[in-house]
Amino acid sequence: MIERIKGKADYIASVCLSVILFYAMYGFKVLNPLYIDWILAGGDPTQHYLGWALYRYAPFRIRIGLLNTAAYPYDTSIIFTDSIPLFAIPCKFIGIFTDRQFQYFGIWGLACLVVMGICTTFLFKKFTEDKVAVVISSFLVTASPCLLRRIFWHSSLAAHFLIIIGLILVAYRKELCDTAARSGAKWAVLALLCTFTHPYFLAMDGIILLGYMIFLIIDGAKGHSVGKNHVLRIVIAPAAYCLSAVVSMWILGCFSSGMSKGAPGLGYYSFNLNGFFDPDGWSAFIKPLARYEEGQYEGFAYLGLGILCLILITIVTAVVSYLKATDKRTVSDRMKKIMPYILCILFVVLINILVSASNEVTFGDKLLFRFEVPEFISRYWDIFRASGRLIWPAVYIISIAFIIILYKVSDRRFLTVVLVICAILQITDMNKVIIKKHSEFDRITVYSDRFEDDRMMRLMSSGKIRHIVFLDKDNLKQDELYAFTELATRFGLTVNDFYFARYFERPVEETAYRDILFADDDVMYVLSGREDESDEHKDLANMFDIYYYRYGDVLIGFKDPV
Repeated sequence: MIERIKGKADYIASVCLSVILFYAMYGFKVLNPLYIDWILAGGDPTQHYLGWALYRYAPFRIRIGLLNTAAYPYDTSIIFTDSIPLFAIPCKFIGIFTDRQFQYFGIWGLACLVVMGICTTFLFKKFTEDKVAVVISSFLVTASPCLLRRIFWHSSLAAHFLIIIGLILVAYRKELCDTAARSGAKWAVLALLCTFTHPYFLAMDGIILLGYMIFLIIDGAKGHSVGKNHVLRIVIAPAAYCLSAVVSMWILGCFSSGMSKGAPGLGYYSFNLNGFFDPDGWSAFIKPLARYEEGQYEGFAYLGLGILCLILITIVTAVVSYLKATDKRTVSDRMKKIMPYILCILFVVLINILVSASNEVTFGDKLLFRFEVPEFISRYWDIFRASGRLIWPAVYIISIAFIIILYKVSDRRFLTVVLVICAILQITDMNKVIIKKHSEFDRITVYSDRFEDDRMMRLMSSGKIRHIVFLDKDNLKQDELYAFTELATRFGLTVNDFYFARYFERPVEETAYRDILFADDDVMYVLSGREDESDEHKDLANMFDIYYYRYGDVLIGFKDPV
């Protein structure tokens, strides 16, 4: 037993460091599934939670991701509320056994860091047997600002371990993907995980898959793996990946969701070429750099001061090592053998940067060049309108590649010292953000917009009201929309509209107006009632024969007096 634990000591250490990092950033209060007030404070996390809560009470379907409770009576998909189907679906079954409101986003955030630590540990073990180096390297990569920034902001986009799994399939291609069947199966599973987490990861791992295919071609050219099976591995991996993605999206109801395929933003939410060095407030030592577009925060790819210093040290160490080498011909021969793989890595990183930068390539506040995109390409590129997010594979490829190079060009003592110093720099650089995040999340938050007055509670508890209809959702403030949606999720009601990740193409407003013309007694109608509204909007309230009551700046209406 003790020997078995010692054999897994590097994994255990990486998990412990990930848990410590999570606690330092967010504390443990958010891990309580019954504590939901923190996630109702507003912004994207509230959307993600309410999307899950609406999905929880939706009828079960064969296409498990469909729900009709967020845009009643129309169907839409859990994908477009960013509620992480990978967790939402199992929790829907758990919800059968309890009426309590609960959330899984805190556990998800911790899981993202823990699994990231495990995956990076497994990856680095491919290149060194030094367990101390593996653990510190894993922590350096896990403590990535672009990962930590997404937790409890765009929570589904914190699953950066999916990128590492893609890199693992490349690094361990001879061990894990040695046959066409195993290659196709593993890439198919990865596509399923990506789809059930967030579709953007499909594009990111698709870029890594391109590198995998080129690596296999190079292997074949070098005689490492030849024959029919080798060719099938190259063909089947992308085929299985794409087929799995399509089937997974169908299961989640993506093709029946009523959502537009694309959205405005390509170019605006792009990657700026200075993004690897722009801390955007995440550094105590480096000032934020200029941007061309405000929306380029989506392309946040700051490597961290620790990784930046490690890259510099690695380059210097490699040059010195080469100059000191007594047999430079042997070194050159080794470089020639691995040069095709290095060129492949550089090619993949370049493709990654170009895709992330979009058709408007910028550096700082300057537009370097812009190119027109054919319609058949832009139709699919627009799906990933926040193209800056797609830069993350390059972030990890660069970080991991330089760490591996450092393994090869330095002795054990020097390696350990450099990795420890860089890990300390990585954390110290983010210290102010860590303190701020901890104070924000590791406290008891009370959601103040929850409806709790006796009149409303009696009405909801009576079971008379089954639907909430927003007559003018776009005129409501976000906190008003979320407050009524939270009320709906508490009592298992439907809403006719919600805040989705894409434009909902169904005629929601027209359906609401038709509905109110033949008002039902099980519907609550919600209408903005602020004094600064236009006369035309104020007249909307008088168009229908229903009874209104004022709640703050909102009017709620019923067929009969309540």
